Order: sequence, then structure tokens, then C-alpha cells
Amino acid sequence: MMHTPPFISKKIPILGHSLELGEDHVKFVERGYKEKGSVFAFSFAGRNAVALIGSEYQKAFFESTDKELLTANAYKFMEPITGLVSIFAPHKTYLNQRPILHEPFKYHKMLKYVPIMQRVVSECYRKLGEEGEIELRSYGVYLTREVGGYTFMGEKFQTELGDEFWQLFGDLSASIDLILPPNLPLPKFIKRDKARAKIREMLVPIIAARRANPELYDDFMQDFIQMPMANGDATDDETIINLLITIMFASHDTTSGHISWTIIQLLQNPDYLEKVKAEIAENFPAGTALTIEKLPVFQHIYWAIEETARMKPASEMLMRFVGEDWEVGGYTIPKGWWAFVSPRIAHFLPEIHENPDIYDPYRFAAGREEDKTCPYQQIGFGGAHHKCVGMSFAKNEMAIAIALLFRDFEVELLTKETFMVRNAGTPHPSDTIIRYKRKKANVSNENISVNNTPTTGCPHSQK
Repeated sequence: MMHTPPFISKKIPILGHSLELGEDHVKFVERGYKEKGSVFAFSFAGRNAVALIGSEYQKAFFESTDKELLTANAYKFMEPITGLVSIFAPHKTYLNQRPILHEPFKYHKMLKYVPIMQRVVSECYRKLGEEGEIELRSYGVYLTREVGGYTFMGEKFQTELGDEFWQLFGDLSASIDLILPPNLPLPKFIKRDKARAKIREMLVPIIAARRANPELYDDFMQDFIQMPMANGDATDDETIINLLITIMFASHDTTSGHISWTIIQLLQNPDYLEKVKAEIAENFPAGTALTIEKLPVFQHIYWAIEETARMKPASEMLMRFVGEDWEVGGYTIPKGWWAFVSPRIAHFLPEIHENPDIYDPYRFAAGREEDKTCPYQQIGFGGAHHKCVGMSFAKNEMAIAIALLFRDFEVELLTKETFMVRNAGTPHPSDTIIRYKRKKANVSNENISVNNTPTTGCPHSQK
């Protein structure tokens, strides 16, 4: 007889645990963990699911992916947006696409992208003017879109078509829905499909021009165009477009929230922030050109980024579809169930992290390195061969943005209470206002423009 995990209490007929899960999935998983332990079952939207908490079970989750556990089936709701690419594609398709996915993130590529990141962020900060106020999360979205546009699509695209593209991209983001069938004739799904069609119309002639003159381009899009798939086939237009949309989701949606939370937590912890500022002052005076070799000097910034990833993970729940009966933790998880792990819960287990509720970036410093005490413990960026391929790119982008901000500005946190906003997309901080004032020493020392278009004030500053 099949021995399935125990269901947590408060299961409602027909609805199961859908209402409680939808109201606050973090509190829901916390309750299940306290009530039933590391492995427990629940139901939502007519499906049965198992939650797995702790290094042992998270290891089984990630190492069983694409064996008993299937990724693409779990994220079917993304298919109308991204198409069948990356983790949203069947496993064989994903393996065939892997060389294309990995090519732009190789070390020799980052040598080129770090200076671009510095130029783009510097230009964005220059447009802020001498002083003012900004809403941090909105500004983070703007910042990551600028960096993503220039590095992924190239300067010509970002300056000429970037505004239209990002508006259409917003319609794609707004259509994410984990529950409703994606083919329903709802306004948000209709807008999604129109945006997809318009993006395709925009990109097809650009791809054709790049195929004809490959020597003129050197960015993510060109890598996707030129790099063959694992079987040797050239990449078709549809796959290139889908990869670009997917990488935009992965880069800007998660990174913007992560940058925002890291800055918020630094401002909430002034003693640690002083260490960050001292590190910046010593290693990054105005006019300094950053390279990938120089970035490791920002130890305190990278530790802060890791601590924010622990405390405020961009993905609070990771899911898979159980494709065949799966044995884990002494239980049999039946085919057709769903499996979940929760970075938000895993990162706060006291047996792994000392005083897990306390902000302490030094837990990642040499000599402690709590994230390395157990495998598959720090899982905000995924795990095993499905670990985020752009993780280093995103961390470098965040480090540069933070270093430039605190080098060039005095910053004050005006919003005293910030909370996590959870919806169908990536969780992010609630509206948080900061006040900035440019440091006099840096007013004229660095004025790097990424293009020749007229500069205007930042659209996110609040005068």
C-alpha cells in the first residue's frame, strides 16, 4: 500500500488549502512545518502536493529534477509568455538549448559586461541630479531594465526601441496567473498575446539584420543568434525571441527586488553600512573603471547581497511536477502530485543559521560560511543543474549599483516600515522612499554616457 505524506489540517472540501495558500503561502508552509514536520501534504486547485523542508529533502528535490520531477510541467502557466525554452521546455529540448543559454554568461563575456554595467548605472545615477527622493523598487526596475537592454539587446535597440519593448514586456508580466487556464478570453491574456505578437514583429527584422552582419554586434542577442544548439542545429527566430523574453524575466524581475531589499537592509543596519562605505572609499574612488577582476574587493557588499538572498529570496516557493512515483523521506509521492521547496523557510532553519532572524552578512564571511555547512541549504537561486545560470551576472550588477550609489550619494531611508508584496509574479518590497544627496566630491568626477541622446531627469525621481 502506498504510504503518502500526512496532510496538514484545515483542508476544506473541494477547495483544499487553496484559500490559505493564496492568502500567505509563507505562513501556510510555516504552519505545515510546525504541525507535520519536514515532509507534509496539502491540496490546492484540485491538486495534491508535497512540501519538503531541510537540506536532505531539498537535495532530493533538486537531484531528482528531470528524473521523477519535471520542471516544465510545473510552470505550464509561463508557456504562453516564454514559449518552450529553458526550464519551461521539456527536458530534451532544454538540454539541446543549454549551450545557447550558457554562452553569454561565460567568464570572458563578463569581462565586457562589467564596464557596460558601470557606464549604464553611472548614467542613470547622473540623471538623478543633485538631490531628491525616489521610490526604491520602481527605480530598481528602471535600473535593471536599462542594464538588461544594453547588455542583452545592444545600445541601438535600447535607445531606439527600448521604451516600446519594456511597455509590451509589462503586459507579459501582468498576465502571470498560477491558477486560471492561460487560454481564457480574459483582458490580461488578450493583452499578453497582443504584446507577444508585437514583440515578435519588432524582433524578427532585427534578427535578420544581425544574421546578415554578425560582425557588427556583440551582446546576448547575438550569442543566441550565432551559437548552435547541442545537436548542431542553428537557432530559429522563435527560439531566439523566447530566450530573450525568458532572460528578461529572470534578470530584471528578480534582480530589481533583490537590489531594493539589499539597499533597504543596509540602510536599516548603519553599523554594517559603515563597513560597506569604508570598503568603497578605499577601493573605488570617483573616476575608477571597474573590471571583473576588481569586483571581489567589495566583500562586504557581496556578503550583504547573500544575506538579502537568504532573508528575502526572490523565489519563495520552487515547484516541480511528479512525473512518476517518487520515494522520498520514507514516503511515496504519487505520479501527478506536485512537489515544493521553500527557500524562505529553508533559509531560516536554526540548525543551519545562527540567529536566523537577525541580519548578519558576516555569516557568509570566511571562517563561518554558514551556507556551505549543508548542501542545498541556500536555494534562492535554485540548485544542481537548474541553478540560475545568470546568478553571477546578477550579483555583479547588484554590487556595481550598490557601490556607485553609496560612493556618489548620501542616502536616507524615509519609509520606516517595508513589507514583502506577494502576487503572481516575483515577491518584492512595498513602496519605499529614499532621499539622496550627491556628494560634492563626486559631482563632476564621473560623467559617463552610454549614448548620444539628450539626457533628461530620471522618471522615478520625486521632486
